[in-house]
Amino acid sequence: PTLGSLQLSDQQLAEDDTFTQKNILDNAITYSIQTERAVSHHDQFQFRVFAESQYSPIYTFSISILSRP
Repeated sequence: PTLGSLQLSDQQLAEDDTFTQKNILDNAITYSIQTERAVSHHDQFQFRVFAESQYSPIYTFSISILSRP
């Protein structure tokens, strides 16, 4: 993401870091915005899934960030 960061149990993730499906199901993956803005905007990150020694294509996950009233 360019406007924030992904975190795994409050530890910031960097490019090429990994997390598991269990991390997702346990709500251990969070997104933290760096600077709040007066207008709504979007961020995104790319990922791929690794299973049984094969990688998926690259997917893009979009994040909608709503401004605070």
